[in-house]
Amino acid sequence: MAKKGYTPWNKGIKYRNKTSFVGICTYCQTKIELPPNREKRFKFCSKECQYRSMKNHIPWNKEKKGLHLSPLSEWKKGMTPWNKGEKFHCLDCGESVWRKSVRCKKCFSKWKFQIRMNHPRWKEDRSTLKIGDRVLHDQLSKWWAKDVKIRDSWKCRIADENCFGKLEAHHILPWSQFPELRYQLNNGITLCHAHHPRSRDDVAKLSPYFQSLVAEMN
Repeated sequence: MAKKGYTPWNKGIKYRNKTSFVGICTYCQTKIELPPNREKRFKFCSKECQYRSMKNHIPWNKEKKGLHLSPLSEWKKGMTPWNKGEKFHCLDCGESVWRKSVRCKKCFSKWKFQIRMNHPRWKEDRSTLKIGDRVLHDQLSKWWAKDVKIRDSWKCRIADENCFGKLEAHHILPWSQFPELRYQLNNGITLCHAHHPRSRDDVAKLSPYFQSLVAEMN
């Protein structure tokens, strides 16, 4: 904020730069001293001169109504499109389709299934496929995980200097192998991300140790 009675250092000095130029207004022909960065874009000395010059301005397209200024990009009257009257057919069965080089819905589903069958790990007996029964966002799993963390006071049960990461409710005996113990409180233990088992072998090795930790609390 400027102080009252304070004289600025540049009072009375227009431009200290010696390379300033004198611009001439294109409307009123007045001369103004300007900095060098305005030399290329200077045209008018004020907004008033700019608005007055626009009154006598003639647009570039005046009296050019109906002229074809860009015939290459315009629609030509009487021109026949390249696909007029042409019908497209399915690549397999020959039925009419909406565009070129596509298959109908039936042929597309067969073709997609054939691609799957060509996969090296494709199984002919589809009954041998294992389909998981874990439901996404299962409310019972959420309640079970919360009860396990509350029992362990929201802390990792190992709790050493290597702990880091978020807390996870871990199934001591695996979910897939023991479906009857999925929501049992004693089958869960709270672990941090660092101490959570990474593989199935680690789960099998550490299960007795985790069970002993839960038994100490009971």
